[in-house]
Amino acid sequence: MVSNLLFVSPPHSFFSATTNYTSENILTTKMPFQLPVASAAVLTFNHQYQMEAGWDGGVVELSSDNGSTWIDLGPYFITEGYDTKIKTSENPLSGRFAFT
Repeated sequence: MVSNLLFVSPPHSFFSATTNYTSENILTTKMPFQLPVASAAVLTFNHQYQMEAGWDGGVVELSSDNGSTWIDLGPYFITEGYDTKIKTSENPLSGRFAFT
C-alpha cells in the first residue's frame, strides 16, 4: 500500500502489511518504459525492512515482456545485495536469496 511515512522521495513510499498467511506483494511501474538498446541502465532504490529472517523476504526482479517472465536482479547488484536464503518451504521464494 502507498504510505506517506518513511519516504526518501517525498511524499510517498510503499508499505507491505504483515499477514498471518503466505502472501505476495508486487510493486510495479504504472507505465512500462523502454531503455535504449546501447545504454547501460542502473536502477537505484532505497528500502528498509523488518522481517523474520529466513522466513519472510523480498527480491527485486525485472520483466522485459510485460510480466510474462521475470529475471532476479540479485546477481547484478553493485552494492548491498540480498542478505540470506529463504529456508522455509512455505514461502514461494524458498531456496532463493532475498532481503530477509
